[in-house]
Amino acid sequence: MASLTLLVAVLMLYVLPNRQAAVLEASMRDELTSLAAAYSISVRSALEKRDLSALEELNEQVSFDGRNPIVAIINTSGDVPAIFAVFPASEEI
Repeated sequence: MASLTLLVAVLMLYVLPNRQAAVLEASMRDELTSLAAAYSISVRSALEKRDLSALEELNEQVSFDGRNPIVAIINTSGDVPAIFAVFPASEEI
């Protein structure tokens, strides 16, 4: 009985943390995907309307976001994808 208890305890030490890490990683990936989609919509709208003030607002939003994201706008219209802009503006990629 003691060996069975030990085996269960050892399995719990290795299986549960790995499963929790996988769930956390999936949750973070989902959050980042949602955040990227939201920023993408804002950027596309601003560029289509040629509204630079909307891009300035986006820069402010990103700057004050507690998660400290770095948003890169990538131009894929040419042969080689190129970075068009980075928010917050103080960041470099």
